[in-house]
Amino acid sequence: MSILLNVFFALMVFLRHSWARIALLVLFLLAVLGLPGYLLAPGLALQAKAISVVCLLFQLAVLVVIFTGQRQAWFKRIVA
Repeated sequence: MSILLNVFFALMVFLRHSWARIALLVLFLLAVLGLPGYLLAPGLALQAKAISVVCLLFQLAVLVVIFTGQRQAWFKRIVA
């Protein structure tokens, strides 16, 4: 389900829907808030925890890219 949501929001960002950037940011912040409890949960493999942290770092990199630089102007362009 998480992969489907990421694909959906990536498509919406590609189609210049600015609301999708905000939704991605909110989902990222919720994931970060839940991260300490997830990492401290007993019974989870270390590899699963490491993959989750790496995925969050990738999401952070994507958010930096879509919220900085020329991206603001790109979202404001009108698609013909």
